[in-house]
Amino acid sequence: MIRRQRREETRVYGENACQALFQSRPEAIVRAWFVQSVTARFREVLRWLAANRKAYHVVDGAELTKASGTEHHGGVCFIIKKRLSMAVSEWLSQSGEEDCVLALEDVSNPYNLGGIMRTCAHFGEHRGRRRRTCSGDQ
Repeated sequence: MIRRQRREETRVYGENACQALFQSRPEAIVRAWFVQSVTARFREVLRWLAANRKAYHVVDGAELTKASGTEHHGGVCFIIKKRLSMAVSEWLSQSGEEDCVLALEDVSNPYNLGGIMRTCAHFGEHRGRRRRTCSGDQ
């Protein structure tokens, strides 16, 4: 049971990431931790968590570091249900011939992921899919 939960859940931390997740998929939140200093900025989130009987905890920084698995938690951490994924072969069968696929595995540092996304945006990719060929002679 616990292994299945770990496969189906993941951590999201940092104020911006957690606010964005709450705006887009609040039903995915399973549990949340906050340090006292950020609770005013998460007032709406806290109300929603209480109304929907979701567990949340106001803790000190050391406890949040344990819960989030990092010292760079930004004062908040959510445990969320992962989105159901699509098999790569299925996705490729639905993509166009000129789509470029960027596959990432185990990229957990948000700074690395941010850098990758900014690089994609620089080359015209704004939605995770690209409508050009992937060859170097663009």
